[in-house]
Amino acid sequence: MIFKNIHIKVIGVLIALLISGVIKAQTINISDTIFARYIFNNISAASPELGKLDTVEAKNFNGIFYLNNTGVTNINEIQYFKNSKGIIADGNKLSSFPKLTGFNNIEYIFLNHNRLTKAPDVSDLTTLTTIDFRNNLIKSIPEFGANPNLSLINADNNYLTQLPDFSQLPNLDSVTLRENKLNWPEIRRLAGIPGYNTIFNCFPQKEITNDKWCHIYKGESITIEYPDTLGSDYVWYRWFSHNLWDSVVEISNNKIITIDSIIENYSIYEVASFAKNLGVWTNKTILSGETYIYAYDCPAGNTLSFEINFDCTQKYTINFSELNISYDTLMPNYSFIYNLLDSDGNILHEVNTNNTYPINPGIYKVQITNNNSCSTLFDTTVTIPEYPVCECIEADVLNFTVDFNCNSGYIVQFNDITYKGLSGDWVTPYLADSLNNRNQIINATKYPVMPGNYKVLYSNNSGCEFYFDTVISINAYPVIDNADFDIIENCNKTEVEINSVEFSYSLSLPEYYINSNVISENGKYTIESGENYLFVKQGLFCYDSILLTNAPVIPECNCINQVDITTNYKSDCKKTLFHFNENSAPNNYVYNVLAVNDYTGVTDTLTALVNTELNHGIYTIKLSDSEGCEMIIQSNLQLKQTGTCDAILYDNVPGGTSTYYVEGKGRAKLVNEAGKVIYEIELPANITTNNLDGSPLPTGLYVLLFNDGSSLSVTIVR
Repeated sequence: MIFKNIHIKVIGVLIALLISGVIKAQTINISDTIFARYIFNNISAASPELGKLDTVEAKNFNGIFYLNNTGVTNINEIQYFKNSKGIIADGNKLSSFPKLTGFNNIEYIFLNHNRLTKAPDVSDLTTLTTIDFRNNLIKSIPEFGANPNLSLINADNNYLTQLPDFSQLPNLDSVTLRENKLNWPEIRRLAGIPGYNTIFNCFPQKEITNDKWCHIYKGESITIEYPDTLGSDYVWYRWFSHNLWDSVVEISNNKIITIDSIIENYSIYEVASFAKNLGVWTNKTILSGETYIYAYDCPAGNTLSFEINFDCTQKYTINFSELNISYDTLMPNYSFIYNLLDSDGNILHEVNTNNTYPINPGIYKVQITNNNSCSTLFDTTVTIPEYPVCECIEADVLNFTVDFNCNSGYIVQFNDITYKGLSGDWVTPYLADSLNNRNQIINATKYPVMPGNYKVLYSNNSGCEFYFDTVISINAYPVIDNADFDIIENCNKTEVEINSVEFSYSLSLPEYYINSNVISENGKYTIESGENYLFVKQGLFCYDSILLTNAPVIPECNCINQVDITTNYKSDCKKTLFHFNENSAPNNYVYNVLAVNDYTGVTDTLTALVNTELNHGIYTIKLSDSEGCEMIIQSNLQLKQTGTCDAILYDNVPGGTSTYYVEGKGRAKLVNEAGKVIYEIELPANITTNNLDGSPLPTGLYVLLFNDGSSLSVTIVR
């Protein structure tokens, strides 16, 4: 049965199967365009136009990601860079961060100033030493028990209300928790856990107003230097011994008190609060053990000088030439951080002198923060005006060509891009897609593009942009236009015969497949049950598929039922004469009748009404036709030895042991070579390779003795 099928092809649905099953290149789509560009420009593991990530090259990257203030919103594909050492992605719009697995070298992750609502899951990063997720929206953090090398955690300015005890982090040096929603009992609980060498920086909090904080631990000796301008020695002595400690060891002439043992865990903020009640707290030093802890007043901003620049490509930038402060010169080991704040008080950048930072129109302040958690603002306000109105250019000529080949895809080349505009203006042309993702272009240079619509725009250094009216339309990749094939149903199999395949693009050396099996363009091929597809491929960009059959059923072999056959046989001592009777068969039906010896495997072809000599044994009689169909007519047919002649018995014939039928009357004895009677039987009877009790008889020669003096030679073979 032959079915003609001319199929006009729309793009197939299993292109992905072709790529994974036939093409061995491993690529991943990058969902975030900014992230794709960053990888392309810095790592060369992806193409921003094609949006593909080469996972092999990604695995080889062992550097650091610098993604600060890039505007990236999704970096999920960073999980393929498993040998990277660090991720710095401050100042973006990340609302989530992927769980990283298999990163055996990563040491630090910085996610400051994003939109995270959950702490990053770093439970598989055993080499991590630093994690910074300041200025996010996180409400809880884990114990980080799977990160034994972690030494620094910075969770400033989130919404934490409770803390783990960090008991599984032996190398933890510092935990910074300022500007959260922690209360005094939670902070005191953390401070009271014994065995800590970690510095916890907890103040200020959103709901606790204070400036200075550090821990003084229970049982610790402490030396306090107090001012000589307020209060007598007796007042200080009485106040400290009564409020904070059980004994005061010494008051020296230079106003230093040494206390032997502290009653409770305290923060410097608490000590300062108690002392302020006496009116005696000032800018002096508290010493705890061998570590000096300072509680000075905050520094004040003195001189703030900066320069604002505007550029069409970079927009506004600011450069600080002076960041001067005034503070007590007795303050040792102080360090200062300068932060640029927006009008809502959010930190945008940490800034330093002689560095340039991007900035948008608005009003800003500069904040000074020291390592005692003090902060203050410069009086000077930084005001950035709205973007200026530009004098626009006028496009003039746009000439380009678009080429395609199966290995490189679509290539656009711009031959002439000219404009009319102000003299001296710096003008840059860009190629922009439908989402306004753009790349700078140059005359006489080729650029790979994907199918879609593009426009060319000009941008000058006055901030003006102009689009050409011409739309560059890139068609879809080539597909199968027409496929001519036949589906042929044979007995026991279904075949497809490919006659011709027409592709919408001329292919020079295409490859053809049925499912994943390579074929030539023309020919007949057996197909399996289920969906069967024809694939055509050349290079990376010319490939398509077409459905040949949808779950074809392998035809049943009913043709042999057209023959009605009966068999006949006659046995003597040595042979069996066998033939069959053909009662009906179509004139054009070609078939054979076969007799297969189940023990020896020998096959004899039988002829209708003609006797064929067959050896004794067990046979299967079957019919086989020209279409490859087979039908068993008779199975387990025993052609027995009869009469008084030699018998050979086998014990490993199919179905058990061979049998010899002995005719006659009276009794007979089976005797072995030594003359011993094995058993007696009543004739007629069957003899086998076993004794009467079913136990096997040994290999050898035996004699069956009859009452009339005749005998039968019996050979048993095992």
